[in-house]
Amino acid sequence: MSFLQEADSSHAPSTTVESTVGSHSRKKGKKSSPVWAHTRKPFEDEDQDFLYYSYCDINDPIKKPYGIDSASAMTKHINRKHPHILIEKPLSKNQQAVQEQLRQLYCQAKTTRDTEDFNLEVLEACLNVPALIEALIALIVVRNLSFCMVEWTEFHTLCQVLNKAAKGKVPTAHSTVRLQVEEAWKKHKDTVRQVVQAAISHIHISLDIWTSPNRWLLLAICAHFTLYD
Repeated sequence: MSFLQEADSSHAPSTTVESTVGSHSRKKGKKSSPVWAHTRKPFEDEDQDFLYYSYCDINDPIKKPYGIDSASAMTKHINRKHPHILIEKPLSKNQQAVQEQLRQLYCQAKTTRDTEDFNLEVLEACLNVPALIEALIALIVVRNLSFCMVEWTEFHTLCQVLNKAAKGKVPTAHSTVRLQVEEAWKKHKDTVRQVVQAAISHIHISLDIWTSPNRWLLLAICAHFTLYD
């Protein structure tokens, strides 16, 4: 009987150690997930086991701040409700090794002053051409700028100062911009159509009419409806 008790007591510390290690591992995993960089600690009246999304409006009486203890659930919430927030993915061991090799190659090239091509490749990799074109279209449309701005030498100088690899990536003809604006209009119109079709209430219409500075008569149609949360 004493031998069994002795054997049981010899296994008890092992169970305690495993429990402690497992708990520490979970806490470490929570902190290491990049999604938690967009969260805050709970307030006194909130669940203390959760972390809460930092950018939710705490003063909104209808929508309460989103809190959860699951990294995957928090990621889904951000992707669904806040798609403009980018969550950086952690690097794998292979990616870290590749980055280290690239650093060594760059240091070797730097000693021979042969980094021009390498720098250009890095700048090209950082350049998101579709996002660049969309930002350009938004600038022209929202600020009511001339399509001919893409033919200005000063405009292209500014683009290439911001990123040398932008040369040849930005349109240089106003006719190209006109086609891109039409394409963007069709895409956003389809987005509006999908949103309106998802309405769960009646759609109430209001109108607004005004004259633009260039004397075009404009008609705005505003739709008021309710969507699923």
